[in-house]
Amino acid sequence: MGFLSIVFVALAILLAILILFIKGMKSLYKKGFKKSANAIIISLLLVMLYGIYTAIYPSDSFYKEDFETDLGRPFPNHASILRKDATYPDIHGHYLACCAIEVEQKDFSDLKTKFVANFEIDSIDDFDSYNKVMRHYKKDEVLFVHRETTKKATGSYLLFFKDNRTIVFYHSLW
Repeated sequence: MGFLSIVFVALAILLAILILFIKGMKSLYKKGFKKSANAIIISLLLVMLYGIYTAIYPSDSFYKEDFETDLGRPFPNHASILRKDATYPDIHGHYLACCAIEVEQKDFSDLKTKFVANFEIDSIDDFDSYNKVMRHYKKDEVLFVHRETTKKATGSYLLFFKDNRTIVFYHSLW
């Protein structure tokens, strides 16, 4: 089955669902259940709006999951995300995500021993997400940079800062 066939089948299914939904709403209206029909429509619109919002502005769990997937380590328990930004995925599913994380000193030390310096900060491709997070920090405050190359990403970066509490995680999937 070719790509176009799959697209047409998906559109046909979506159209059938839409037609059944409209018929169901008309049926509720005819039977006098206008408030119920309106509640269902409003609920569906709210769910769709929430889905769109989280696609454009991902929650902290999105960044935590990227951290764990790319680095193969759990996100530190007592860490908080200070700043974050991500691009919307392109047609191929490629996106950029960057977040500044504040960790406890113990977690910072553990991560620092696990991930050693192996990359220069000036060599990082500084795309929009990276720049939006890094504009709050100075490059001379960076202690060292670790680059993790995985099958999924062309490069994930951890920037360790001299304050021994701040780490910037930059995920690039291109």
